[in-house]
Amino acid sequence: MEVRSNAAGHRRAFLRCSQGFGHEESRTLITLGIERKSIFGTPALRDGIFVNHYDYSGNYRGTEYTPIYNFVDFDFGADVLIGPTGKTYAHWLDTDEPISSGGLSAGASAYIRMSWQFILSPKLRFTPFSVAIGGQYLHIKNNGDGSAPSPLLKDFNYDQGWNENLSTLYLSVGTLGIETGSLSITPEVRVLTLSAASTSLKPARIIGDVQKESNPTLISVGVKVLKKF
Repeated sequence: MEVRSNAAGHRRAFLRCSQGFGHEESRTLITLGIERKSIFGTPALRDGIFVNHYDYSGNYRGTEYTPIYNFVDFDFGADVLIGPTGKTYAHWLDTDEPISSGGLSAGASAYIRMSWQFILSPKLRFTPFSVAIGGQYLHIKNNGDGSAPSPLLKDFNYDQGWNENLSTLYLSVGTLGIETGSLSITPEVRVLTLSAASTSLKPARIIGDVQKESNPTLISVGVKVLKKF
């Protein structure tokens, strides 16, 4: 069992209202979770192969370690996501200033990962490539305290603050991971494969509910750090 933290994760999402106006979320998330290694296959091979040598009389002559250069492993993990900072933009206002300067984000995810590993020694592994598929839910709060110079902020009720929800089936790709004993580090990119969004925003200029984009864009870039206990 290993504990994971994902520092400086960066996620973007888009929501569109019925007139075609859209806004962009940018959030920095800290991810904490657990991961179970080798849920399929041969977990005993995760440390490589040890070969004992004996002479013709049956006397033990020592142990030789044999690296494994083509080991495929499957892991299961679950995460909790917390984001204390982030901004929201509405580029249709012809400004790069945010319409919301922050707000708490929180969510959870679960996944199954397949990794291709070179086991060089019991305490040194190199992972050229890994891929994971999982589901994620993210709740985003926007405080509405933006600096965009537009009177439409009040017309669309952006200044009142609003909440958004993203449910995502995602694909995650990691590369050039290094594991040394009880610690591993892997750069990781996560992109959506299928997602849905909802919002509590109710602009004064729109009659009825806001039309949500059925497949918003979601991209996450981070560094996965695992500590074995």
